[in-house]
Amino acid sequence: MRAQINGRRAFVLLAVLIALAMALLAAAGAISIARGAVADTRGGERSAIARAAALDGVAFVSASLASARQELLQGNAPPSIAQRDGELLERTVGSERLVTRLVPFEDETFFQAEAGKLGMEDITDDMLKRILASAAVELSPTQFRARAGLHALEAVDATSAALLPFLTRYASEPMIDGEGDPRVLLAESLDDVSTRRLREVGGDALLRVAARAFADSEGDSKSFESRVVRALRAEAVEVEEWDAALLALSGVDGDRVNGRVSVQFAPSEVLGAIEGIGVERGARIVEERALLSLDERRGCAWLVSHGILTPEEFVAVASRCTARCLQWRFSIEAGYEPLDVAPKDERFTARNTARFDCVIDFADATPRLALLRDTSMRGAFAAIATQRSATTAETAPIEEKLDSTDMTASKILDPEIADNEKMKFTEVTFTIPKFSSANEGESDKMAVPTTPSRPLGSHAVGRWVSSGTPRSTPPRVER
Repeated sequence: MRAQINGRRAFVLLAVLIALAMALLAAAGAISIARGAVADTRGGERSAIARAAALDGVAFVSASLASARQELLQGNAPPSIAQRDGELLERTVGSERLVTRLVPFEDETFFQAEAGKLGMEDITDDMLKRILASAAVELSPTQFRARAGLHALEAVDATSAALLPFLTRYASEPMIDGEGDPRVLLAESLDDVSTRRLREVGGDALLRVAARAFADSEGDSKSFESRVVRALRAEAVEVEEWDAALLALSGVDGDRVNGRVSVQFAPSEVLGAIEGIGVERGARIVEERALLSLDERRGCAWLVSHGILTPEEFVAVASRCTARCLQWRFSIEAGYEPLDVAPKDERFTARNTARFDCVIDFADATPRLALLRDTSMRGAFAAIATQRSATTAETAPIEEKLDSTDMTASKILDPEIADNEKMKFTEVTFTIPKFSSANEGESDKMAVPTTPSRPLGSHAVGRWVSSGTPRSTPPRVER
């Protein structure tokens, strides 16, 4: 009897122990889940703050370059606004820094001139063939156009990285002069205001040029620069005065025209692809433009005065060229890094990093955000695409394997993810904004890193503190 009682007690004790063990396991699991949820919440919060910090950087760059718009109108490059390693803004967070930087392109520059590229809208097959060959992309113009019709040029595609410096969808030449005022539209008769403006620029000779160019019926309205140059030659106007005339007159009844390539910023591959210039002259243009004076840089007539093109040859390409660029591309990255790590040793920690590719249009007095694409996950997408590409190549039958040039991320990824078109905002504008890159409860402000030559200013951009007016672009070597 006693043995039975002891056996029951032992059984009850064992059951209690089992129940306690299960309860402890359940509690441990709950604690683990809670900790994971807290970590995810904190990680999500950090990622959200980094994303807002990156957008603050976009606003900072936009406001800084807007203050230098006059320099852009005169054919200059954007001013230098970054500190060491492209750093724009920073804020200390515990043992880390939240840093926003400009990300350099392959040529180590922070800004890329969209007008220094060929426009996708009006590029010819011959020009496209030359660009594809320059970029070592083994596609025919027809194949490339079919692919570009399905996916944006900036999609996560093996071909886009090679072609991005040469092709664009965002460049246009505004019909404004070097001061930002509308050009005088060619007409049979001009009003008093237009007549007075042309006389101030070039006297009665420019009025005769305008009348002759209007009467010239050769070519369409978009080739009005060629008509103006023919009129300038017919009126025996000196080459040094051509630029002022070309900037003062317009033959397009509209705000913008496409298809102009900046001879100041285009790489030799782009210049060499333009019909009437060619490879050798394109390379010479790149060499000569580094020696231009400030006045020469404002136009394209130096192509004739420097002996690169004859006047007749310039007539043929005048409507394909411009001097300036008012649409600039850049990349902004924001993330956390340890305080004791030098930027060049380790730029950002692997997590909580946000990145945006942007194109800002300065054709109007208020800058316009032409492109804002979230590329924070581009590296992950590319890695997944590469892995899937390799797996497909190993498992597919030989007769069904795709050509290696066709196995790109844009064919593997969902097009909506690859193009990320939902992140493209074409009507967003920036003035001097108040962007918040942290929670409302935080009191410390993000600040531009200070240096002896760049003291901390008092102008705030959102929760970041700017350093006032950006430095102007140093002039190039004059002849």
